[in-house]
Amino acid sequence: MNKIHLLLIAIFFSISISKSEDKFEYKQSSIKIEHITSDTLDNLIAKSGKKAFLQKLDSNISKLTYQIKFSTQNTRNEKVAFQIIGLNQHFNLKIDSFLVFPQIIDKLNKGIDRVYGTMLGNTKEGILFIEEAKKNKIDFNKVFVNDVYKTEVRNGFYIFCNYADAIKESSLDTFYKAALIYPNNIRNEFYYALAEFDRNCGNEINNSKYYKDLLYNKMKEDMSLENALTDTTQLNSMNASKFSLTDKYRFFAYSLYAKNFDIKNNQKEVIYFLSSQNKVDGGFKEYNLDSNSKESKSKIEPTFYAFWALLELREQINALYPDK
Repeated sequence: MNKIHLLLIAIFFSISISKSEDKFEYKQSSIKIEHITSDTLDNLIAKSGKKAFLQKLDSNISKLTYQIKFSTQNTRNEKVAFQIIGLNQHFNLKIDSFLVFPQIIDKLNKGIDRVYGTMLGNTKEGILFIEEAKKNKIDFNKVFVNDVYKTEVRNGFYIFCNYADAIKESSLDTFYKAALIYPNNIRNEFYYALAEFDRNCGNEINNSKYYKDLLYNKMKEDMSLENALTDTTQLNSMNASKFSLTDKYRFFAYSLYAKNFDIKNNQKEVIYFLSSQNKVDGGFKEYNLDSNSKESKSKIEPTFYAFWALLELREQINALYPDK
């Protein structure tokens, strides 16, 4: 094949790729909120009254509960499924009969997770495995440090921390440093693991709260909903993962769950979150696109994590603001 033929092939592929990318270019729809200040939430609650504000949140939660329970049939993410089960138990959502996940039934039957301190899934087999390892004098801290990059080891770290030998601060330091190697979507997994570990096994000796807070502070600017929802950068197939709202909603839910997110000091973030609900179908979108775009339809994962955030917000706002 001569050089002219090679040049023509290169030009053809260049044109094909360019046309393909054009199909995936969308203009992000920036949310603009006039006169928003650092005490906007305070003013909104003072104006409407806490009771009326919470009733509005309850209405949104009720509608989203309906969406979630009829979306479980299509859920393909094992972690999301376990977390839906965990939220149902913790917040008494009463959707037990709808918690059927046919797409991932085998994974759930074999899998294990932990949400709000409750162990879910095939816990019996996992505990037996830990007990057998202890009999064989396995050094859990050594295993953890050597294999922190394996998902199953990271999960075992927070799921079975009550059953394994005491996790040392050096292991948590390794865990934090390992998280920094990954992009923010994977860092979310590390952050949740630290939050759940701290909830169940944290103490002054292992210093888990310090590392949990450290990772939150490292991630919070990149994962800001306000920044994401006001960004007008053209969205395309090359940068889609960077502008995915799913990871931001997930981090927002986790940071509320972990009690890292300070509502009083981040009121603008709360307002932007509440303003991002899809007016067309009431869910939450994967990307910040206007309603006319074919990609603007709400998706189950961002909707679920926004739902979780709403549940935590409702509970924390009720405790934070006085009754009037």
